[in-house]
Amino acid sequence: MTNIAKSHMDRVRHLTLPLPKRIYEIADEHQRVADFIIHHLPVQSVRAIQDHLSVIFSDIERIRKEHSEYFV
Repeated sequence: MTNIAKSHMDRVRHLTLPLPKRIYEIADEHQRVADFIIHHLPVQSVRAIQDHLSVIFSDIERIRKEHSEYFV
C-alpha cells in the first residue's frame, strides 16, 4: 500500500514541480512541518501537515482538470 501511495505522490510531484514557484512553496511547507516537529509542537505540526496536504489535493484537482487522461 505504501508503494502505491508513493507512486501517486511521485506522479503529483512531477506534474506540479514545473509550475512557477511551486518548488519553493513545497520546500517552505516541508520546512514549516519540520520546524514544528523539531520544536515538539504536535498541534502545530499536525496543522502544518494538514495545510500542506490541502494544497496537494488542490494541485491534484487542477491536474485532473488539465490532464484528465492521467486519471481513470
